[in-house]
Amino acid sequence: MLLVLIGFSLVFIDVGIAFGAHYIDFAPDFAGYILLIAGFSQLSGESRRLKKLRGFATFMVIYSAAVFLLDALGLTVVGLGAWKGIIDIAAFFVPLYIVYVFIYAVHDIEVDRGADLGYKRLLKLFTPLAIAQALAYFFGVAFTKMFYDLAWAISLVSSAISVVFLYFLYKTKTAYDSLPPKDEGGDHFGDEDKKKTIWEQYN
Repeated sequence: MLLVLIGFSLVFIDVGIAFGAHYIDFAPDFAGYILLIAGFSQLSGESRRLKKLRGFATFMVIYSAAVFLLDALGLTVVGLGAWKGIIDIAAFFVPLYIVYVFIYAVHDIEVDRGADLGYKRLLKLFTPLAIAQALAYFFGVAFTKMFYDLAWAISLVSSAISVVFLYFLYKTKTAYDSLPPKDEGGDHFGDEDKKKTIWEQYN
C-alpha cells in the first residue's frame, strides 16, 4: 500500500514554480497515477474493485502528462473546441472517483481480513474533500479574477483536507502492513470484545 500512499500524495500535493508563462510541477500528477496503477496491481488480490481503477488511472496519466508538458513549455491547447471542456471536466471527476472506489476497496479488505483499517474515517472525509475540491475548481476556473481571495482561501482549505486524508491513509497503510500475509490463512477475525482492532492500536 506504500505505492498507493505515495501516489495519492503526488496527486494531492501541488509543489512547483512559475516563471512567465511556464510552470514546473515538482510533484507531477502523472507520476502519482503511475504509482497508483502499480499499487492497485499489487493490491488487486485484496479487492476486485482495484482492477477497475487501473483504466481510469491510465487516462489520468495521459491527461496529466500532457498538462505537465504544456505547462512546462508555456503552451495552451487550441482547436479542440468543446472537447477540451469535456476532457477537463472528466479529468476533475475521475480522480474523485478513484479515491471513492479505493475507499470501498479498503472496506473490502476489512471485511475479508476482519480488521479495522480506518475505512469509516476515510469515507467520512471524502465528502468534505470532494466539496472543497469542487469549489476550488469552480472558483479557480470561473471566478479567479472576480473572487481571487475567496478562490485562494478555498484552495487552501482543499489542500488542508487533502493533507488530513493522506494522514488517515498513512494510518490505514500502517494497519494494513501489520496484517499477516493473506496466503497464511488462519482466523484473521478474532474477538472484538477481547482485543483492540488494528486501527485502534495505531490511532
